[in-house]
Amino acid sequence: MLMAHRLRCGWFLSFLFLLSLPSLPQQKVIKGTVLSATPQALTVQVEGKPVNIKIDPGCSFFIYGRRMLGIVVPVGQGVVVVAEGRPDGSLVAVSVSDEATEARCKDELREGTVATLVSADPEAGTLTLRVKYGWNISCVLDRDAIVLKGGKPATLKDFKPGGAVGVTARTRRGKWVVEALADPITHYLLVVRGGRMGKVEGIDASKGIVAIGAAGRVYKVRPTERTWIVVGGRLSDLKGLKPGMEVLTARIYTRGGISYTRAIVEAKSAVVLPPEVLLLLRSEPKVRRGRPIVGRLSSVEEEKAVVKDILRGEVLLRLSERTKFFKAGRAVKPSDFKAGEMVVAVPSGTRGETVYCGLLCDLKSFEAVSERLRAEEAD
Repeated sequence: MLMAHRLRCGWFLSFLFLLSLPSLPQQKVIKGTVLSATPQALTVQVEGKPVNIKIDPGCSFFIYGRRMLGIVVPVGQGVVVVAEGRPDGSLVAVSVSDEATEARCKDELREGTVATLVSADPEAGTLTLRVKYGWNISCVLDRDAIVLKGGKPATLKDFKPGGAVGVTARTRRGKWVVEALADPITHYLLVVRGGRMGKVEGIDASKGIVAIGAAGRVYKVRPTERTWIVVGGRLSDLKGLKPGMEVLTARIYTRGGISYTRAIVEAKSAVVLPPEVLLLLRSEPKVRRGRPIVGRLSSVEEEKAVVKDILRGEVLLRLSERTKFFKAGRAVKPSDFKAGEMVVAVPSGTRGETVYCGLLCDLKSFEAVSERLRAEEAD
């Protein structure tokens, strides 16, 4: 039986940081105490000796497992620095984390997270993962591990180095042991969300119900306006589901003989969807406000923007004086965005086909910006 792990908000955005981290050909992990810090360099004391480290312009900073906007590294702070070695012997930091982040990383691996598969040896059953904080972790695949791809049984050979994977692991005798490994969407729905792999048995369009056979029983599932239905790599509805289609669902719960679920995803779509889809599947669309939008910005003007959403294609957004614009964690103007950039748009409302935009933010800093805005609203 698949393990159901309680999801923490850091999980579903892990892939954002994986996308932003550069490759680490000569990765070096440095643990020490900050002696001095400037926007261009850090000096860290390691075993009584100072180590000078330059800061890459795209360096990521994490405090308590949260990505921070700008440099937040006080003198005296214990840090974990992931650096690249350069031919001239210098070190360049690509990720800087506090000690609490290291502990948070361990919790995330136990709960289930997204990582990059750096390398794998199927014969030996070993693999190396790069977590979102930048450092690599060597693991052993448990002999009873759940290994899935597109919801179906798989082996370590089915995963290519450099790709994103969903993983759940625990430490045993000082070693990380992988208990579940899958493509990110399968891992999220089946392992983290405690969902099911099933097959569409029938559809009753008049009642808005789809019968899904899973784990030896048939669930009469009624999708709601908050349910994500993905077929053929696109957002769909009940009409897109066909008898015999294999699907993945989030946890199914039943009330009064009718079952509900947050997501129904065609199994063969799970392995081809971009990892950014996790941001959508994790969100809960608000009634009358519409679903969030994630994709590349096609165009932007003072009063409108067009985003090519990864599940819906082009979406026209209406902008107004109430729309908040953020880029690189800072409030900006619409003209500061450029076509081709990955963005997240949070609707404030919809009217027919018109989507009114409440927030337009670059993908990379979305987590930090959304947390800041939630804190401001709470105050």
